[in-house]
Amino acid sequence: MSGQRKKPVNAFRASYLAAVREEDEPMHGSEVEFGGPWLLSEEEGEYALFRVWESLESGDIPEARFSRREIALIFQIVWPAVGRERLFRFVEEGERQEDEGYAVESEGERVARLRLPIDEILFAAHVLSCIIRSPLSLALAMEAAGPEAQERVGQILGRQVKPASRTVGAVTPAAEP
Repeated sequence: MSGQRKKPVNAFRASYLAAVREEDEPMHGSEVEFGGPWLLSEEEGEYALFRVWESLESGDIPEARFSRREIALIFQIVWPAVGRERLFRFVEEGERQEDEGYAVESEGERVARLRLPIDEILFAAHVLSCIIRSPLSLALAMEAAGPEAQERVGQILGRQVKPASRTVGAVTPAAEP
């Protein structure tokens, strides 16, 4: 990725963009920054993460570069979750309520209680929730997992019967024909 970098084309005048940059960012500004959609472009043995309308040829700088595709896929999958408002948060700034633990809410509803107020758990649940809401993210995660994991997941899903007979966290064998 050598040579003089081309400056990306922008339909707005430089004076307008300068004036806009002086304004405060709206509440959803980080979602605009991280939301994507994202694509990976293989460039000179690396994988570069771009928004779908960006490219090196247009003079854009990638958000990240990776030496391995499966690592690049992981970042492509989680990048949009970083900018979104958190889907899970502790209620009452994490005050413990007797022996019931710390209340957790999602989108205004109390959904859980945790024995310990571990912010990393809430962020991990947020990221996973963002991933499972996107069929593309799920497909990219499967690709990143590799063929062996894909085969095992297929076996697990193939053995699922009907929702009423599922045990939480367990795989129910399929009924014989």
